[in-house]
Formats: sequence, C-alpha cells, structure tokens
Amino acid sequence: ELFKEEMVKIGLKVPQSFCASTWQDVVLAQKEIGFPIVVRCSYTLGGQGGGIAYDFEDLKQIAEEGFSFSKQLLIEQAVGRRGTLWVRLSLAGGSACPTAC
Repeated sequence: ELFKEEMVKIGLKVPQSFCASTWQDVVLAQKEIGFPIVVRCSYTLGGQGGGIAYDFEDLKQIAEEGFSFSKQLLIEQAVGRRGTLWVRLSLAGGSACPTAC
C-alpha cells in the first residue's frame, strides 16, 4: 500500500488492487475489479503461488495455491498488453526515490 501511495504521489497510474486474507476477500476484490486479474502472494519470491485469472475457475485454483504459500494475497487489475513498467523504490533518510526501469 505504501508503494502504491508513493507512485500516485508522483503522478503514475496504478492498477486497482486489494489485499485478501480469505476466499471471501478474493471474491469481493474480483467483483470490484472484474476479470482478468493478477493474483500475487505476499511474502514470497519469484511469483510463487500467483498467476492471472481469466474466470472463476482460474481464480479458485490460483487462490487455493496462493493461500498454501501465504496468508495474504494481493489481487490486482490486470493491465496486459499495455507494456510493462518496472519501478524500483529506494527508501533512504525518510524519503522515497522511485526509478523507472
């Protein structure tokens, strides 16, 4: 959430996103965002347990796997085919310095 706030402060558009700790949270987030959505596990490396869901069958499978790796999932609006922007955020001395790669 802090990263998202910093990106908004510098004028970057960010995809709609929600944190989910239960299947009910996942469903509520999906209803707000629609399909396709990106499911990411909190506190894991390399995309372990995540994926892109195009329908409820995908979502259920990805979320179940995700919850086996993490207690919290990040549910995000998919922005596919619009390009990818990698942003590195360096925190030092109480300020944030974003760098687009």
